[in-house]
Amino acid sequence: MSFSFPTTLSEHKMLGIIVLTLLAGALGAPTTQPGASTTLDLLAIITTSFNAVDADSNGQLEVSEFYKIFDKYDTDHDHKLTLHEYVHGTHTNKAVAREVFKFVDHDHDNVLTRGETNRVFRIYDTDHDGTITIREYIHEYKTVYQHVIKDLQHHSHQAHVHTTKAAST
Repeated sequence: MSFSFPTTLSEHKMLGIIVLTLLAGALGAPTTQPGASTTLDLLAIITTSFNAVDADSNGQLEVSEFYKIFDKYDTDHDHKLTLHEYVHGTHTNKAVAREVFKFVDHDHDNVLTRGETNRVFRIYDTDHDGTITIREYIHEYKTVYQHVIKDLQHHSHQAHVHTTKAAST
């Protein structure tokens, strides 16, 4: 299997959202609207999620720990994650989960595999040593979070402008 790093900011953000969605759902982490929490709240959520995924408590995440999350969602244990399993496992907004799922499903076969989990893991493993430290995790998580906030604000503004124009016609 070959791996390629995201080539666009949009791909990088979507992969980050995938991780956020997977981890928030797997951990039952509180999810708030981006921008609604403080930096300390965000750091607490990130640290809590890191520590919960770090099953062996060694201060590093290995791909096997990401696989455990994948396996938790794979309720029929067929080594494939369907949209239904993904939506049910993440406990997040169905529309958001659907869009994230569609983005990750590069071959459009309506299932996610461990290969896609590897891809997300490698994005967060910024020094490419096979593990993700808390520092790498926080950095990537915050980077994606900030881009998501910016995009949400932009889309919210565009929707407001569109609504205002439609109402005036």
